[in-house]
Amino acid sequence: ESYNYFIDSTDIYLTEPDTIVVEELELNEENFYLACEILNIKHPTVVYAQALHESGHFTSNWFKQYNNFLGLWNSYKHEPYKFDHWTGCLRGYRDYIQYRYKYTGDDDSTDMYLKFIDDLGYAEDPLYDTKIRNMIKYIEERV
Repeated sequence: ESYNYFIDSTDIYLTEPDTIVVEELELNEENFYLACEILNIKHPTVVYAQALHESGHFTSNWFKQYNNFLGLWNSYKHEPYKFDHWTGCLRGYRDYIQYRYKYTGDDDSTDMYLKFIDDLGYAEDPLYDTKIRNMIKYIEERV
């Protein structure tokens, strides 16, 4: 399905009369992908795999306390980023991590995005790439 949006503050309006307020979306897989589309998150399946991995399938303390399912760390304050709603974590990921991603067109593959994540030093775990690839397989096999 395709949606047409214009953004006004935190409200996302469909061109039809329905309104989606991203901060009112319940966290589930469908809404995760919808929020990624609305917030212009690239490679949403990779990001979903990261979220599942980083948060232990949305059970971690960082997720429960701070709505931070991507392990986003505030290096200035030496503490995890804290978000009022889970979609804030997606906005933070987009604004603090993904804005650096410059691949487009033919270069914009899952492999290129995972290379970007690795080159960025997103995770200290040397097996992070393998773990995310395995999580992507897990996601795709369920569909």
